[in-house]
Amino acid sequence: MYKYENLNQSNRLAYLWNRCKAGLRSIPESPARSALTALYWFTALLLLLHAAGPADGIIGHLMQPLVCILVVLGSIIFFVTGVTISAIPRGAFQTADAFRRVGLTNAAGEPPLLASCRKEDGKTVIDVFTQGLTIPQLQERIEPLESALGKRITKIEPGEDNQSIRLHLAPGNTKLPELAYLPQGQPLKPLEILLGTSLDGPVTWDPDKVPHLLIGGSTGSGKTTIGKTIISQCLPMGDVYIIDLKGGLDYPPQWQTQSCSFATTSFDALSVTGQIVQQLNQRKEMFDAVVRYDGIPCSGLSTFNQLRPEVKLHPIFVFTDEIAEITDTTGMDKPHKEEAAAIVGNLSTIARQGRALGIHLIVMTQRPDAVVVPGQIKNNLDGRICGKADNVLSQIILDNTDAADRIPKDSQGLFLNQDGILFRGYLFDNEEGVSHAT
Repeated sequence: MYKYENLNQSNRLAYLWNRCKAGLRSIPESPARSALTALYWFTALLLLLHAAGPADGIIGHLMQPLVCILVVLGSIIFFVTGVTISAIPRGAFQTADAFRRVGLTNAAGEPPLLASCRKEDGKTVIDVFTQGLTIPQLQERIEPLESALGKRITKIEPGEDNQSIRLHLAPGNTKLPELAYLPQGQPLKPLEILLGTSLDGPVTWDPDKVPHLLIGGSTGSGKTTIGKTIISQCLPMGDVYIIDLKGGLDYPPQWQTQSCSFATTSFDALSVTGQIVQQLNQRKEMFDAVVRYDGIPCSGLSTFNQLRPEVKLHPIFVFTDEIAEITDTTGMDKPHKEEAAAIVGNLSTIARQGRALGIHLIVMTQRPDAVVVPGQIKNNLDGRICGKADNVLSQIILDNTDAADRIPKDSQGLFLNQDGILFRGYLFDNEEGVSHAT
């Protein structure tokens, strides 16, 4: 207990010191604070001059240095105290109490302390000193924490340093829409793919940062719908290949005839993936040539296109709809098993090496366990999107049970990504009408 009491005092002092530094930094950023600071020190200077003025009698002369020292020290103490208090955000104590109520404290019983609170695009963003707590610990208690705060937590992300976490908050009565349609217009970034809308705004996939995706969830969660939404945006951006051994019946007919390459048999899938691996090797040689002749590291597709604008390589997107149709070799004869192994080998090469070459793999399946999605592929699928799922399935896809806890069992079109963001997947219009979650 004595150890924890000392620890609590130490952390309180660290928190106050951080608030003091934040208050000092805010002075030059605000004309009003700068004016008040100047007025304060001008007044302190007048008091010091008055104290240092002519003194009456021997006692006055003896006390004069002490009075001057007290004026100086008192001015500094009052200034530091005022700056520190002014930097403690409104609601700091209520926020700490909310964390305590749901048991989000460290071993010393300390809750996170509010460091800052501000508005960004009409939304509330707070930073908290975690004091030893981690983002996964907060995500595990997100629903009780929302209840204690009276707010919806739309996003949890690292703060400015390893001692803080940033929470994006929305009003407690905010809800996701029942339907969300894919916005029209140009994306914000060249390769930005819109996935859906969260309480914090649009959720996107940036293939430059997260090159490969795994989309999973139980039947009826909306995997095919979000897959089609992604494909519809990839078509004008680059070359699209769809591997669907179920026959490709879930996709618009115009896609199968003109917009992209379809593989609906294992023979076609082997041919298509083999061609993509050939393109991958060709791109590696082209990238290596840039390094050899120009002496400039070619770290990605955008860099290559800047250095070789006359070539202009396009990104390649490879979709596998229900990869289990390829990897589940139960009941296959030896030639078909060898064919499946060759396809898996090609997909593994794409997953391992496609990152910097502008080749992106999107895998959709109900249950991506080690049998369905081999480790060499799954380990490279950094982007994760999970629809409704039980605890086991959520653990397989996201490495946690958040999808089981946060997505209602009867929902369609709700998803949780690897960052813990819950969103409503976009629907899109085509010549066949509006696509719905399937």
